[in-house]
Amino acid sequence: MLRMTIAAAAMAAVSFGVAHAQSCCEPPSWDWIENAETSSTGVTPPAAAMLGDFEVTFEMTTLAEVAAFAGGDVSHAGDAAASQYWLCYTLPDSRVWVISNGEMGGTDHAVTGVAVASDPSGAEFDGCPAAEFGSLTVSGVGLGSDAAALEAAFGQVAAQTDRGSVYFSMIPAENPDFSVVFAAGAQFENDGVLTLQVSHITAN
Repeated sequence: MLRMTIAAAAMAAVSFGVAHAQSCCEPPSWDWIENAETSSTGVTPPAAAMLGDFEVTFEMTTLAEVAAFAGGDVSHAGDAAASQYWLCYTLPDSRVWVISNGEMGGTDHAVTGVAVASDPSGAEFDGCPAAEFGSLTVSGVGLGSDAAALEAAFGQVAAQTDRGSVYFSMIPAENPDFSVVFAAGAQFENDGVLTLQVSHITAN
C-alpha cells in the first residue's frame, strides 16, 4: 500500500492553509497532521461541519456567511501556500476556528477547514468573541467524542503519532482531474476528544 505524508498527497503547495499558531486566536498548528506518514482509507469524507444547527458546507459556505450567522471579524496570516483566513469563537468550554485556505478558498474565502480545542476558561480575546452556537461538530463528532465515534465518522485511523490520531482520505472528485483531500487530527484525554482539526480541499 502506498504511504506518504498528507502534505505530499496534497502536493505540499496547498498545505491546508494552517500555519503555526502565533497567538491565542490563530488556528492550531497543522504540522503534526500533515507531516504524518499515512495512506488513504478511501472513505467518503464528510461534506460539512455544524456550528450548533448552522451547516457549514466545506468549499461552498464562505467566511462571510459564517460571520453573518455567528458574528466576528475575519483575520488573516501567512503568504502564498501558508496563507489562511479565519473566524475564531469562544464557547464556555472551548475555542472554535472556521478556516479558509488562502489559495484554495478563493476570493470569497470558502471554508476549507475547522478546528475546536478545549478551553474551560471561557475567556474572550480580541478577534475571538463569545458565540451563541453551542458546539462545533463534524459528522456528529466533536469535543468529548470517543475514538469509536471518530472512526465511524472518518474511517480507520490512518496514522498514530505522539500527538494524536490522524484520519485521511483522498478520493476522486466529480471532475476526474481533481481529488477531494480530507484530513483530520484528534488529540484525546480520558478517552474523549480534546482537540479536533479537519481539512477538506479539492485539488488537482
